[in-house]
Amino acid sequence: MIVVTSAAYVDSELQSEFGRLPPAFLPVANHRLFVHQAALLARHFPGEPIYLSLPESHAVSHRDAQALEAHAIQVLRVPDGLTLADSLLFSINTVGRYDDGMRLLLGDTLISDLPTGWDCLSVAESADDYDWQVDHGSETAVRVWCGYFAFQSVSRLAKCLVAARGSFERAVSAYDEACYLQRVQTAQWSDFGHVNTFYRSRARITTQRAFNDLAIGDRRVRKTGSQPRKLEAEARWFEALPPRLRVYVPQLLDRGAVEDGDGGYGYELEYLCMAPLNELYVHGRNSTAFWSRVFRHLADWLAACQTAVPLGERERQAVAQDSRGMLGDKTRARLDAYATASGMNLSAPTRLNGRALPSLAEILERCLEAAARVPLVPGVMHGDLCFSNILFDTRSDCIKLIDPRGLNFRDEPRLVGDLRYDLAKLAHSVLGLYDYIVADAFEIDDGTGLDFRLRIHADEDVAAIQKLFAALPLLNGMTARHVAPITVLLFLSMLPLHQDAPRRQRAMLANALRLYEQMEH
Repeated sequence: MIVVTSAAYVDSELQSEFGRLPPAFLPVANHRLFVHQAALLARHFPGEPIYLSLPESHAVSHRDAQALEAHAIQVLRVPDGLTLADSLLFSINTVGRYDDGMRLLLGDTLISDLPTGWDCLSVAESADDYDWQVDHGSETAVRVWCGYFAFQSVSRLAKCLVAARGSFERAVSAYDEACYLQRVQTAQWSDFGHVNTFYRSRARITTQRAFNDLAIGDRRVRKTGSQPRKLEAEARWFEALPPRLRVYVPQLLDRGAVEDGDGGYGYELEYLCMAPLNELYVHGRNSTAFWSRVFRHLADWLAACQTAVPLGERERQAVAQDSRGMLGDKTRARLDAYATASGMNLSAPTRLNGRALPSLAEILERCLEAAARVPLVPGVMHGDLCFSNILFDTRSDCIKLIDPRGLNFRDEPRLVGDLRYDLAKLAHSVLGLYDYIVADAFEIDDGTGLDFRLRIHADEDVAAIQKLFAALPLLNGMTARHVAPITVLLFLSMLPLHQDAPRRQRAMLANALRLYEQMEH
């Protein structure tokens, strides 16, 4: 059997970043850490049952319960406040399989090159000054126990744990004296149990799109890809930012064509040890006070964008033209492309969760008319101001923005634009729950027609965060309500972008109906 020990909460530094979470529930590459751990363990030890210990006080959400079930992970509830040794002993007694062997993985640990034998432990060289158990068997480099152990005799381990009186290190040392644990050197150890090692380990597991490649190293991140115009526009956006706005972005280090023979392009930014807001919103347990700070910084950014560059009448007319094209022409073209590919009738009425709604064509026109009644707000425009492109530094209390668009709807380079669009992008993350849908935290009907049944499994604290966001005048006195029509248009416009995932695509469309219904009522 395999036990992943995660029956205590992360330390105070990590709690300030992600809230009060067990280590295996930390967000890594838009998943819980236990998802990565389970996939790795199942690959190395197929067929062996996996148990995950959790504090009794930790509430498991619906979507987390589904993820645990999907990876065949059995949860062991352990009383709060126990030491690692006592927690492990409690787990052993709960399972009751004393004649088996047991593989143990610490809940904040990921090791890609796990040893497959019994009576062994993984060790690694480390220069970090953390309170890790030093393995004194090495006479050269400093080696530490790095979080994986394989005990062939559970009964003997249990006796050692009892005798150790709460000390895991003494229990393992006693077992080692009786049975000898072979030390197996690992070169692929990722520790997520401390803030510094968390971000270092996280950098090795990046999320990226099919047309982009990310390479992180030497305190810099290099983004390259097969869409040179898009990437060059992003780089030039960073380059053209007025000085007063540059404190909101990472430093641009380099840009230029990639010598790969394929006409690629790339640019380099400094790598920042910060979490993106989408991971905090979906996987964190951060307080409303935390989110109030985030929203205040976003309001400051939007205010600074309005005065950062002087805009004459000519520039304002260009912004208005770009905005009409982005909202009207682009959304119509995208929706038509979706209808052609799916065979969906845009003129037929729709239904959501049993309630009748207008056709998609009518919803589109109503949203365009409503958006036209809200004044434009010209300024320096990010163009993709969603949670996945916003990093938050809890230590310095600041935000950093990445992945700007830098192009208008005709793919022409632009620094300025309609800031209502940026506010709507924020609303699509907070109120639209876009990142919950991307994280597969939803239920959608299996149909293909215009009668939708959608349920999004957002965490309980999300409602309070949404209420806080909805009440804030983030842009020239405007709240999310003023840009609600644009938020609906965003979900309609993105439908072709999710054609590789039909179930998610259908959820995005149903979500547009949900937001439209909220807008109307």
